[in-house]
Amino acid sequence: MVDSIGEIIAILERLSCPERSWNDLARDAIIGSMEADELLKQALALSDKERAELASSLIDSLDPGVDADTELAWQEEISRRLADIENGRVKTISWDEVSRKGRALLDGR
Repeated sequence: MVDSIGEIIAILERLSCPERSWNDLARDAIIGSMEADELLKQALALSDKERAELASSLIDSLDPGVDADTELAWQEEISRRLADIENGRVKTISWDEVSRKGRALLDGR
C-alpha cells in the first residue's frame, strides 16, 4: 500500500523513465496498469487537499519548465479579474446558466 503522495509520484516517475528497453517498458506496461489502477484507488482515498496537491504535482510533471514571465502574467490576470468581481465591474453567472448557454451554442440554438 502506498502511504503518501511522494510514494505515488515516485512510482509514476519510475514508470516513465526514458532510458529503459522496450522489453522492460512492455513488461512494466502490464504491471504498470495494475499499479496505475491501485494508485488511482489510493489517490481517490486521499483528502481533497491531498488530491489537489497530487494533481498539481502530476500536471507540473508534464511541463517542468516554468516561464517566470508567463507565471507573472497569469498572477496579474487573476488579480485583475478578482478586482473586477469585487468592484462590481463584471457580473458573475451561475454554472447552471453557463452550462445552459454552452449547450445551446453546441446545439446551434
